[in-house]
Amino acid sequence: MNILHVSSATSWRGGEQQLVNLMNGLDEIHISNHLLCPENCPLALYPHEEICYLHTYRKFSSFNPVTSIKLLTLVNRHHIDIVHVHDSHAHNYAITAATLGMKSPIVVSRKVDFPTRSTSKYNHSSIKAIICVSNHVKSIIEPIIKKKYLLHVIHDSIDLNKRSDKTINLRKRFNIPVDHCVVANISALADHKDYPTFLKTAKELDSSEQPYTFLIIGSDAGEEQSLKKLWKELEIKSSVIFTGYLLDAQLALNEIDVFLFTSKEEGLGSTLLDAMLYEVPIVSTAAGGVPEIINHDVNGLLAPVGNSKQLATQISSICKDSNLREKLTSNALKAVNKLSLQSMASKTLSIYQDILNN
Repeated sequence: MNILHVSSATSWRGGEQQLVNLMNGLDEIHISNHLLCPENCPLALYPHEEICYLHTYRKFSSFNPVTSIKLLTLVNRHHIDIVHVHDSHAHNYAITAATLGMKSPIVVSRKVDFPTRSTSKYNHSSIKAIICVSNHVKSIIEPIIKKKYLLHVIHDSIDLNKRSDKTINLRKRFNIPVDHCVVANISALADHKDYPTFLKTAKELDSSEQPYTFLIIGSDAGEEQSLKKLWKELEIKSSVIFTGYLLDAQLALNEIDVFLFTSKEEGLGSTLLDAMLYEVPIVSTAAGGVPEIINHDVNGLLAPVGNSKQLATQISSICKDSNLREKLTSNALKAVNKLSLQSMASKTLSIYQDILNN
């Protein structure tokens, strides 16, 4: 079976990691992967020679007939059985290729939890499956889908073998005192990640006897300037550090005491899987699909979106109660073991096979 994966991402975020996870899992079960992505993007530069054949294009816009023609050419040249698109622009390219004569069926991955008005795009006759990252995402897109049976849910995955005991010397690099509880999030500084609530949570802990250091780990996605302004306005007593992008950021989890996830919208929250694997206790908002992987007071603590006071109370509880910490991390590790990349690949392959057999 030959699968052509299409991505338009020019940065590396959770969706790109999930695409690599999927190709790794499919490669293990001897499925041939081709990847079409923008030239010189992180995906193109990823060392993936062993898991896929790489093809690149110049990205100019969300609708690009030249890219669609290249997609069509690749499908014909490499006898592609299924075209799997992994974001909205890739979806556009594939639909255009279908109007130009592409016969291969299209599978769409949907990971975002905001509504879409692109009714015709999602109901095109070439689309034979829509894979949603969570039941929450499925519930949002379902009203516009005419053929409900095309909808499937496959949660994000994690490479269970990627955990490492190495560190990136987080405490030394940022001069964090040994007695500080390190609270961090590893996400791009984007609006839906709601870092203002992260900062307000830090402010709520100003009166705590426990000293804290709060780390915002991630590249700027348009919010950094306003967040630094808010940080100054709040006059937070605890240390707050904007680290920017960190290479091998997941290794920072070995030095983090609490993972604070404050999103107001979230398809699933794949970075939570890293925290679960590294046995870092999670305090999170119950945004979007998050409750599908985090069970409150079982493998993490959940609070309503934007409730900085409750989030702060939960952080304090974890720092004070070693038994609570142990319970949450132990259960989280058990839960994440069910979300292997092999499991995701197997479920995706079943969808591919059903399409080709019907």
